Amino acid sequence: MTWTIEQKNDQLLISRGDNVSITFESHITDFKKHVSAAGYLTTSDSRLKNNIKIAPDATIKTQWKTYESTTELGKKRYGVLAQDLEQEHPEFVHTDDKGYKSVAYTDLLVAKNIELESRIHALEISVNVLSKAVAGSNSPPRNGRT
Repeated sequence: MTWTIEQKNDQLLISRGDNVSITFESHITDFKKHVSAAGYLTTSDSRLKNNIKIAPDATIKTQWKTYESTTELGKKRYGVLAQDLEQEHPEFVHTDDKGYKSVAYTDLLVAKNIELESRIHALEISVNVLSKAVAGSNSPPRNGRT
């Protein structure tokens, strides 16, 4: 399959003949800024995965922060510092050849979701147990005794 690259007005188009294309608009100067898409998909087909295991209900220690990116001063952002996260959970951090660190936010947020689902499930069990205990203490006395 042959890819073609062409520039049209303020866009750089990379495409091939089977309706697959990538368009870079002029407001994207580098990938340290915004990349936008009408949709975002991550390949998740089981045929492309090895060592599949049930994810543990582990607590993922995170220190959520607010910050301003050096490329967008004045704009409040939310996230983690890769260096902080890497100390406890290096599986979520990537270091490039220049030493800059990136966070696999999709993986981190899925893991945090698993953690929250587990905590919610434990709380639901506790509420059910307590509800039954309260309901039992409000029942009428047995055998006419008070």
